[in-house]
Amino acid sequence: LAQRFWPAARGGCFLGLLLSTILYCRGRKRMQEGLVDRGASCPTVSAKRSVAAAKTAEFDARGTAEHFYCGVEWNPRTFFDVDIKMFNYLVGAVMLACNVASALALHLETRSVPSYAMSCYTLMMLWFIVEYLYHEHVHTFTYDIFRERTGLKMCWGCWCFYPFFYPIGIWACVDSAVDVSLSSAILIGALFLTGWSLTRGANLQKFYHRTGQAWWLMPKNSTVPGSSRRLLCSGFWGVSRHVNYFGEIIQGLALALPGVLVGNSWLPLLYPLYYILLFVGREQDDDVACAEKYGAAWTKYKRLVPYKIVPAVY
Repeated sequence: LAQRFWPAARGGCFLGLLLSTILYCRGRKRMQEGLVDRGASCPTVSAKRSVAAAKTAEFDARGTAEHFYCGVEWNPRTFFDVDIKMFNYLVGAVMLACNVASALALHLETRSVPSYAMSCYTLMMLWFIVEYLYHEHVHTFTYDIFRERTGLKMCWGCWCFYPFFYPIGIWACVDSAVDVSLSSAILIGALFLTGWSLTRGANLQKFYHRTGQAWWLMPKNSTVPGSSRRLLCSGFWGVSRHVNYFGEIIQGLALALPGVLVGNSWLPLLYPLYYILLFVGREQDDDVACAEKYGAAWTKYKRLVPYKIVPAVY
């Protein structure tokens, strides 16, 4: 795979476009039959959808190109009753892991042991992938599931962008004659784990709260008055309104550092930059959706937790 990166990427691009087209055609047909949920978000297993989230104006205002890009259906089940949205994530994660493993194999063709930079990057990215799949159930309560439909953005994103852009930082480590020190690798790993703790901690806190389960790592949850005990304002969610996004940006920065330090290139920094652009836009969209969903309770929450993503900064 490492030696045939671009043909593999083109294959992923083609399959992502093909699946997007199939789902768009299916979605249009089901829309004409009145079988498409046109609400602003889909309900989760733990709660019914709010009145505001059931409004259809956002969906109805979209044209053909936007429907193709964003998707028509929330969670289409087809091809032997497979949940396509969850399957997309699996395809992207497995292909990303294969690309990372192949880059490591190519690296080891010229040396007996991996460099500290390569070891650091590989361990961080494989941890990111395996841990994500292990906590797959937790992600059914995240923005990607209840707010995004299944279209080009998700299908092409998971089949091409996710597995072939995410490892952009590893290529500088493959054949570099320069290496980082062991202490630098440990510090980069510590930075990554800091980001992971924020992301995973916030998502776990929300998951256990929404499902009514106790979580021994956190004190008793506090919620915003008037939010039907759903808007958390304690623990991770009292630090910033999207502290999980901040954690993912930190992880992205840590994954870029090995390539930056040994490759004398700023190219790996495109990875955390992508996260910044993604999450700033997502936070703005989520703010509008939550204002419609929670009303006055969301205004109270913004006063209690004034920072959007980065604590004390933004």
